[in-house]
Amino acid sequence: MPRLSALFHSLSAPPSDAKSGLVFSGITVPNCTHHLAKDSQGRPTILFETSSSNVRPPSVALRNLRIDHEVRCHIRLSDGKWLDNSFSVIQCQSASPTLQECFLDLMAALLRGLPSDPTAQDVSQNLDNVAVLFQALERPPSRSIQGLWGELFIIVNAVQPWVLVECWHSEAAERYDFGVDLYRLEVKTSGDRSRKHYFSFAQVYPPTELLVAVASLFTERATGGVSVRQLWDQAREAVGNSLSLRLKIDQVCIQSLGEAWEEALSVAFDPKVASQTLGFYDVRDIPRVAPLNPDGVSDIRFRSDLSLTQAIGAAHRTLGPILESIGLRA
Repeated sequence: MPRLSALFHSLSAPPSDAKSGLVFSGITVPNCTHHLAKDSQGRPTILFETSSSNVRPPSVALRNLRIDHEVRCHIRLSDGKWLDNSFSVIQCQSASPTLQECFLDLMAALLRGLPSDPTAQDVSQNLDNVAVLFQALERPPSRSIQGLWGELFIIVNAVQPWVLVECWHSEAAERYDFGVDLYRLEVKTSGDRSRKHYFSFAQVYPPTELLVAVASLFTERATGGVSVRQLWDQAREAVGNSLSLRLKIDQVCIQSLGEAWEEALSVAFDPKVASQTLGFYDVRDIPRVAPLNPDGVSDIRFRSDLSLTQAIGAAHRTLGPILESIGLRA
């Protein structure tokens, strides 16, 4: 199936005075009977042709997503003819190009998983994950903009970015940012030009079999720098045609930024400062609190000055696939 984004950008908006009701310009998605469409405001929509069913699923109305079933629509096709029919209508209601790309990739994944002749109920059930992800855009952020920028910066500048995306955390509550096999990487950013970072007790005392590295970099806001939106887009480009990895990037970014996503996309930091100050440290070498703690004490958190520690060199212990994918090779 061709990228839906390429097909979408080939569509022009429908004439505003064509017909009453829901009007779109559209094209049949290759290898199926469903339609990719653009409304008068230039927003992407998927119109699912569904077989008759006794159950009409409920509509979903979110800030950036709307889902309705058995809706009469008018589609102007590429040959100028009109198609009038009832569809299940799934529409991205955001004007953000980044969010529209995310929506189209989610729809491509959904189209692949649907039966050949779906009912509205089939479509509704498969849309649950899409709705959950878009609902995250209406919740508080789960991590800082600065922190997400640092993680995206490392992914985009890696020699094998797809390896990092594959092992990127999907939940903010996970102990480390990247993990595969017995290797972990935690990314720490600093806006005050110091390597003083906060850690939890559990992060600096991992199980003995784990090898944990810390990436430390300085993040300075810069009007002419690289924005979160640019890094998000570059990360998606870096994994090529892998739909699953693009969706993984979208999932982490959306869940991280939450309701602050629109403001966050334009926040930019200086990439030269980040690149020049990026260093890697073995978690067992950094200053940390004593391993023995009083009974009844938990959730210990402290600030460690990594500048007192020697950075990891290319020949430092076993680097593992995470650091090797970044480009730090023995």
